[in-house]
Amino acid sequence: MTSHSTVSAEHTADVAAAAPAKRPGLLFAALAVAAVAALATLANGIVMKTGGEQLAIEILAEALDMDVAMVQASAEDSFITESMVETLDARAMMAFVVGGLLLLFTLLGGRAAIWARVLVTIFAAINILVGVMIAGDDGTNLLLLLGALATFASIATLVLVWLPPVNRYARQLKNSR
Repeated sequence: MTSHSTVSAEHTADVAAAAPAKRPGLLFAALAVAAVAALATLANGIVMKTGGEQLAIEILAEALDMDVAMVQASAEDSFITESMVETLDARAMMAFVVGGLLLLFTLLGGRAAIWARVLVTIFAAINILVGVMIAGDDGTNLLLLLGALATFASIATLVLVWLPPVNRYARQLKNSR
């Protein structure tokens, strides 16, 4: 009887080792939240790049607590609006690069490889800085909302991507090769 139970235990261990690792829901949540952070940053970049002079005038009017039409009449084609448009363009490029790379590494992180999670962590941390810079500055409600969303989603990504179930899944995949 004991030899039968030993064989059965060995067989069970072999079957468990051969069974494919089940992807944890936390990995899906981490990647989904990282994608939300990246998309919010990319959307912010699109708004800043396409807004141009009109967006700069709206931001200036909001910062000065003045009517948009009054600011537009006095500030159109001025050094101030040109400078603000250049600033918005630079921030848009920053958002495109950081958001795009975060999205790329998020899409490559489906197997929870260490290198992918490290790169998601790096770009989520940089995305926090970009989001805080946008949300903490004068801007339209849409810019502020997207900046805050990117910031909080990036913070959640930093936590979720390194939780123990995700680490166990990555280890199981590595050991099954």
